[in-house]
Amino acid sequence: MKNFSMLTACLLVFSVATAQEFEQIGTDTRTVTHAVNLGGSNPTPSSSYFLSWVRPNPDRDGVNFNSIDPFFYIELNALGSATAKPSDFEVLVNGHRIGEDGKSDSGSIAGTTFSINVPLAIGKNEIEVRWKTVRTKTITVNFTPTMPNLYILAIAPATPAPLKYNQKDAADIIAMFKSQADLPLEKRLFGKVSAELVDGNTATAAFIGSKIARLERNFPTKKDVVLIFISTHGLADGVKLRLQASDFDALTPELTSISFQRDIVDKIKNMDCKRIIIMDACQSGNFLADRIAAKATVQEIQLARKDYWNLPNDITIISSSSDEELSWENEVWQNGALTKALKNGLQNGEADGKSTDTRKGIITLNELFAYLEKSVPEMVQQKGFKDPRTQRTATQNPKCKNLIGDLPIFILNR
Repeated sequence: MKNFSMLTACLLVFSVATAQEFEQIGTDTRTVTHAVNLGGSNPTPSSSYFLSWVRPNPDRDGVNFNSIDPFFYIELNALGSATAKPSDFEVLVNGHRIGEDGKSDSGSIAGTTFSINVPLAIGKNEIEVRWKTVRTKTITVNFTPTMPNLYILAIAPATPAPLKYNQKDAADIIAMFKSQADLPLEKRLFGKVSAELVDGNTATAAFIGSKIARLERNFPTKKDVVLIFISTHGLADGVKLRLQASDFDALTPELTSISFQRDIVDKIKNMDCKRIIIMDACQSGNFLADRIAAKATVQEIQLARKDYWNLPNDITIISSSSDEELSWENEVWQNGALTKALKNGLQNGEADGKSTDTRKGIITLNELFAYLEKSVPEMVQQKGFKDPRTQRTATQNPKCKNLIGDLPIFILNR
């Protein structure tokens, strides 16, 4: 599965303090070391409330901090005569209280310690915490995110039995995902989107194999995504799947087609990043027999990026059809059925909200496949294609094996 803004959590610690460590504010605007009493009077120890930083410690470390992580964890110690719950603490970032949308972390309390993950926007974040009549000294966290990158290898051979639109399929997939790099920085999911197209007569079995083997040379990191898109004819080699190259010869298929397992899965299985394979090919459901290990808010997009650290670095495979089905293309679509559905689902946003994920404007792998497995059969049925092998009405049912999880992969630009 690629500068955008990210959220970072800060660990704030309020430590128990004595009354001498705080100054009464009234109309006084002096800066104080830890916190100021907002009561305007001189409360007795039994009714006073105090907060102090534990982590970070502004007295020891200063008030300016830098972060590249999605969240910056903070802790505070609180002292007072009342029982406190997390919602009693107001955590303000650039003057706005977090947690009021019900989506942010509300924090937790253990003994006298209050802790919370504070979401940060890209750039300067001024953080202050208030409780009862006291507030902390403001700290500043400058957030410069390291965002996941997306690397795309799109393969569309000129096959002996011509496919009209497979090369357009590959070009359209590249264009769709590269448009994600045009989003404003704070709304991007990927920092960089790189793509390579291998198509036409150059897409021989040997050339395709060499390009897949070289994917690791892009130096993907743990948070990055590698997407391999293949649009070609598929054929069964026993119960295994092979994919035709431009030099395909039915007499020597082992030399002129690529093995899905050996030439793709085995070549990328040790890459320490997230890998997505999408195949728009007849009988592509045979991979199951192979062995394989509304508009989003800026805050929602930043939270979505956290999934690139938390979800496993594994493989997800989406095929256009089951192991015995043909995959169809049409001049009205100017694409194969799967590619057309991918464009409708991602580019047009029709896949948004198709699973249990409630974030609007952010499409995840689960949402995408839930949309594909419903829309592709409907598209093929509406066209009334006839399977030439049986002369019966054709069916086409995409298949998916998702070992990554519900990874966000597309942000709607609307």
